[in-house]
Amino acid sequence: MCPNSCKSCRTGTIRNKSKVTLIVLGLLLLSLLLGNYFTSGDNFSEITQKLPEYRINPLNENIFEYYVNDSLMGFGAIGQSKGYGGPLTVAVLASRDTSIRQVVPLLNTETPSFYQKFINQEFFKFYSGESLYVEPVVNAVSGATVTSNAYQLAVSKAMNQLLEEQFHKETWLIKPKMNFNKNEWIVLVFMLCSFWLFRLIKNRKTKLLWYLVVVVLMGFILKIQLSSTHLSGLAINKMPGLYNNLNIWILVIGVILGILILGRNYYCFRICPFHALQYLLSQISDINIKTGKKLNTVLKYGLATVVFLYYTITFITHDPTKALYEPFSTLFSLQGTGLQWLFLILILIAAFLIKNVFCRFMCPVGYSLSYIQSLRLIILNNIKKSKKNDHEKNKII
Repeated sequence: MCPNSCKSCRTGTIRNKSKVTLIVLGLLLLSLLLGNYFTSGDNFSEITQKLPEYRINPLNENIFEYYVNDSLMGFGAIGQSKGYGGPLTVAVLASRDTSIRQVVPLLNTETPSFYQKFINQEFFKFYSGESLYVEPVVNAVSGATVTSNAYQLAVSKAMNQLLEEQFHKETWLIKPKMNFNKNEWIVLVFMLCSFWLFRLIKNRKTKLLWYLVVVVLMGFILKIQLSSTHLSGLAINKMPGLYNNLNIWILVIGVILGILILGRNYYCFRICPFHALQYLLSQISDINIKTGKKLNTVLKYGLATVVFLYYTITFITHDPTKALYEPFSTLFSLQGTGLQWLFLILILIAAFLIKNVFCRFMCPVGYSLSYIQSLRLIILNNIKKSKKNDHEKNKII
């Protein structure tokens, strides 16, 4: 009888895993192609749905007229920008005297709890009555500064389009500049520490201090957390804007390059705030309930299925938040729905009893990064095999 640890069994297992990995990749690419085909998006249809009192007459892809019956009420423009969750779109409706009648939010891929803040605080109503000729001063929504800045930029773009294309006036919009500020430096330092210094942390007290700093600084103060919305956003061009979210780009690109070049995941168990919090909770409780091999296998297959469904839905709908279930933003922004808070509380209780429970059995980010590592390994193995075959052929010749 052949034991599972023999070389032929291990080789067969690796081949099966490689086949499954490639099949999954093929299905995800298919869903991405389907998403590109079916989600072309029609901003004017959405404007008509949200403003049924007006008759919309498009003049070009971004400018339109709006009527009540046969009376021309004014002109509108569509503006786009990128927030924390990716692209967002607004429509600015101006009267014929160049004052803003209203701003209508259209497509967005922001986290629902963040977007709800803008609705609750009537953010878009502050623009009513403002002139197109003057850049409006609107206060950012507390706890959602990145999204606030993105919406302000989208509104400003729409205003300037109206000035230039419809009223033929000089525009005032200044192109945003990329700034490397303290937040970017902090993320860069954390990335460098995860590459080189973390391996030197052996002492339990030092590790506790490190994770406490990660939770407080990366989590609650900077609110910088790698999310599956960022990983899926790379594939569907729904990443946060580069100018306003350079720290996120540093984190995402740094983590992926670490895997592709060095073959190591330098994020999950080193600078992830949510993992750090789980570690602290397990150290406080000093409890670690064993889940058993069979349950571990079932839960890991369940995680693979859930992550696959998340990316499939995201690629088809082109909305990274449509199937999002991560508790990160709920915890670190202290904003969420009742269901999101319940999910977070249950996870924290479980983390108190089972070590790294979310990381091991529920985290889409960790699984996604492991999948990238698997793809890298498959590619490298195929390259080695090809070189070996070529070498053997040359020997025979």
